[in-house]
Amino acid sequence: MTKNLENLYARKSEANLVFGALVFGFLIMCAIIGLIWTPYPPNAQDFAAQLVSPSLAHPFGTDNFGRDTLSRMLRGASTSVLVGIISVGIGSGFGLLLGSLAGFFGGLLDDIISRILDATSAFPTVLLALLISTAFRPSVWSAMLAVGISSIPTFARLTRAGVLSVKNLEYVDSARALGVSNSRILWRHILPNVAAPLLVQGTFAFGVAILAEAALSYLGLGTQPPQASWGRMLFDAQTFIYNSAWATIFPGVIIAITVLGLNLLGDGLRDRFDPQGR
Repeated sequence: MTKNLENLYARKSEANLVFGALVFGFLIMCAIIGLIWTPYPPNAQDFAAQLVSPSLAHPFGTDNFGRDTLSRMLRGASTSVLVGIISVGIGSGFGLLLGSLAGFFGGLLDDIISRILDATSAFPTVLLALLISTAFRPSVWSAMLAVGISSIPTFARLTRAGVLSVKNLEYVDSARALGVSNSRILWRHILPNVAAPLLVQGTFAFGVAILAEAALSYLGLGTQPPQASWGRMLFDAQTFIYNSAWATIFPGVIIAITVLGLNLLGDGLRDRFDPQGR
């Protein structure tokens, strides 16, 4: 019975990994296509074709400005991928640095960094976006910065926990006995052994970043018109949801599938790297 349950879980984990990888690959493909080709210019307005229902000419219909929804969704995929890459880069980069320093050196430095992370965690992403937008102006870059800063504490705490779990192991003590510098021990012997959970967290954070950017754009704090964004498309189409539902269905469904796929990819990677944690 236990063996059957383990086999069933293994198949489920493999299915999650495959489905998530397919969704992620499809997202990247759409982002690349959206940069180099779209059926129509994403920002081209045609007031003679406002809110046209899906057809061969416009497979996903048009919006209230007559813009092709499919073209804007492809360009929006490029925006989402850019947001995910930059946001995760900010969060993982600073989080890795702060977490590794706190975990490796400990003491007063650990206390100071921990308090900074606690203070950062107290600011919701939307509030950070408001502050950054006030200091600069609402844009996709301010949204990326807000999402990236919000993810720093998670990456930092995960890194700190990993460093604490391995810094006193025998191979690290051997490196110290051989006179290896602290920086070399940290970057060459400790961090490579805590990279797997950071990779898993990165996939989750990528999905969170896409969802957060869509939410911020919906609120007017992220991507600004006429630049295409899935969240902004939802905002523009909400007024016409009863007579032109496709304008909200397609962006909403693609956001849900993308975030679900990235979460399943993270689950699959976590099971692959840590089978005993199943």
